[in-house]
Amino acid sequence: KIFDIFCSCKNLLRDADAIICVGKEEQNKIRHAYPDKKVIFLPNGVDIEKFQQGKRLNFIEHVKQFNFTITDDDSLILCVSSFYPQKNQLTLIDAFAERLAQDPRLKLVMIGVVYDQDYFDKINQRIDELGIRFQTLILTNVRFDDPILCDAYSAANLFVLPSLYETFGVVVLEAWASNSPVICGKVGGLPSFVNDGVNGIFSDINNANDLSESIKDVLYNRQLKNQLQENALKAVHQYSWQSITTQLSKIYEAVTP
Repeated sequence: KIFDIFCSCKNLLRDADAIICVGKEEQNKIRHAYPDKKVIFLPNGVDIEKFQQGKRLNFIEHVKQFNFTITDDDSLILCVSSFYPQKNQLTLIDAFAERLAQDPRLKLVMIGVVYDQDYFDKINQRIDELGIRFQTLILTNVRFDDPILCDAYSAANLFVLPSLYETFGVVVLEAWASNSPVICGKVGGLPSFVNDGVNGIFSDINNANDLSESIKDVLYNRQLKNQLQENALKAVHQYSWQSITTQLSKIYEAVTP
């Protein structure tokens, strides 16, 4: 907001030689608003090597300090997303509770920064109402550069992103690099790189029952899970920072006088 006071976003777009968008939907909207501009889709990148170094055992040991136990028989569902309504963790909690009633070996871990305290309070209230406190862990102080984040991804048997909208969704790339299968909504920029049934699963993230069924499909269908993991590992390499920065350099070279 402060930046926009001194340098209007509209003026920046009007005067730019090229406009780079991290999401396809964003690109289409700006192309419509500025038909004479060069509008380029360049996705976010991921440090693949970093997220491949995570250790499940490290995360299992780490969470013991919170009196949270993950056994070898447990299936861990992970969500990495800030806490505010657009991120829609409430639907994930309802879906998890529904699935937990059928399989007591499930655990849910949610990692993110609290941006909306009222929404965060609702999440904790729902967890208590559903009686799933001992199967659910929330971590709000994990920095991006903390190795425990990579360990959490590696510990996950499934990654779920229930967001109502994502401009891109870089956490999906992080999950892919960590060899965790992904369920998300067909929203925002996610359809630009997630291929339903191939490298990820699209679920109705407004419907807890549908999300619960998607979770069941991935966790208990070994063939589907292996297929998602294999294809995701292939796909994520085109989003390495080396690949993205090479593309960015070419864009700058193209618009430099």
